[in-house]
Amino acid sequence: MEQCSLGIEEVADHFAGRRTTAMPHEIRELHNTWAAYDSLSQYQPESIVDMRAAHHCLMQGLIFDAGRFRRFGSGLARGRRVLYLAPPADHVRALMRDLLDWLSVTEVHPLIAGCVFHCELEFIHPFADGNGRMGRLWQTLIHSRWSPLFASLPWESILREEQETFYQILAECDSVGNSTLGVEFLLHAVLRSLREETNLSAQMSLIPFHERIH
Repeated sequence: MEQCSLGIEEVADHFAGRRTTAMPHEIRELHNTWAAYDSLSQYQPESIVDMRAAHHCLMQGLIFDAGRFRRFGSGLARGRRVLYLAPPADHVRALMRDLLDWLSVTEVHPLIAGCVFHCELEFIHPFADGNGRMGRLWQTLIHSRWSPLFASLPWESILREEQETFYQILAECDSVGNSTLGVEFLLHAVLRSLREETNLSAQMSLIPFHERIH
């Protein structure tokens, strides 16, 4: 989650009812994200209604227009440097409709389709805030429809570690007019998370059962 300083231990402490140093907005982000991913199976990847409902779930209490497409110009900047400008606000609905229609008919492999969708959503930047979270959520949704494994794969933590690199790559994609570099980057992030999950599972299998349950 952007602008959230909570680590895994603090998240666990919060849900266990223990005191943490989390700020109120971080607690709100945490519960919103938990609710959105808990509802993942209820969303249809091609539905614009479901997408807006998911954004409302993620961003309610954090921004005024949760669940609504932006009504003003937007883009991505770092300091005074603009990495790229998003399309005008009055183009957003049509662009998102086209992207969702593409998703409903494409014969591209779901792993690639999810990455393409994520990159294109970032370019359109349909919401005032929370576009990164929506991109990750919807990529997870698309991938999980192909294999349930991806519903719980923690690849987002890896992507967060390299978020600035991802933004730079998106800027490069914008300059050349295609999302190939972004898709490759996201596929590598998924692969890395699969490897780490496999390593973790292997390590857990070496721990006696009576120790794992304590």
